[in-house]
Amino acid sequence: MGVDVNHHDKRQRTALHHAVAGREPESIASTMRRSKVELEACNDPSAGRSIVAQYNAKSTITRYDSQIILTLLQAGADVDLIDACGLSALMYAVLTGNLIGVTEILSHKPRVDVQDKDGLTMLIMAACLGHTEIAKALVTAGANLDGQHNNDRDTALMCAAWLGHTEIAKALVTAGANLDVQDNDDGSTALMCAASNGHTEVTNALVSCGAQLNIRDKDGDTALICAVVCSQPHTADVIVSSARPGTLDIDAVNSEGWTAVTKARNRGYHPLAEKLIMYGARREMDRQPEASLRAPSGHAQSSNLDNWHMGTNAVKVALNVRDILEQL
Repeated sequence: MGVDVNHHDKRQRTALHHAVAGREPESIASTMRRSKVELEACNDPSAGRSIVAQYNAKSTITRYDSQIILTLLQAGADVDLIDACGLSALMYAVLTGNLIGVTEILSHKPRVDVQDKDGLTMLIMAACLGHTEIAKALVTAGANLDGQHNNDRDTALMCAAWLGHTEIAKALVTAGANLDVQDNDDGSTALMCAASNGHTEVTNALVSCGAQLNIRDKDGDTALICAVVCSQPHTADVIVSSARPGTLDIDAVNSEGWTAVTKARNRGYHPLAEKLIMYGARREMDRQPEASLRAPSGHAQSSNLDNWHMGTNAVKVALNVRDILEQL
């Protein structure tokens, strides 16, 4: 009597789903030897998650798990299948930090620049979550370094800079990522993101690699002014100290009439103000009326995702990634 290897139980699971869930390589191999096994059968019609995607939504896996993933892929599982959540198996592996799963899937040449239904690329996901080795693997596999979120136009470099993921930012810069892309909300660049949040190492790396220092956001702020306005004198210091001669307009004036030195004095950062003057900033300028102490629309000050200004694109992208991860 023949056995229907594709029979679904009440939870819509097949024998192969149970074998994979139980981490039983021998059972998987036995099931795979049956004819016409449905590799892409879904155990949850509402989510539409395939067997390979289900397995890669694990953050802790062993060498046996690696064998299972490889077995499924070698048997012809569709590496690029997108489920009802808009995620592929590789996306699940990236989101959960499953480096072994990422490595196995990348060896089968998947599409690395596919976006989820919210427009997130896998490189942006890895940058937001701080998965350094996964980000590097995606770069090596040919991921678009400057791929942008559909709505906000943020890049992986902007997200890494905003969150202070130094090694990812350095890897992207070394690989040739565009340093000066601006988002479409407030006009922030990666340097503004890093400087506004006090990430001195990322700021130094971007300045040293030639990021444009005088680009202005929609408030008329340069990265230097952003750093001072957002109470980050240390990154302001890095910008001034690391700038090559002739590359920094130290007296740039924003839309409210502030320069970096007048804002530094206003904020009480007198040593920084004196250093700016030492580097050539004008000592006295017409004082502007007392401005609001709010951070400009793109440069909130907080290390807590929940408190970040929701108008900032990099923050919205990071929150989007976190929401997806919590639903896995």
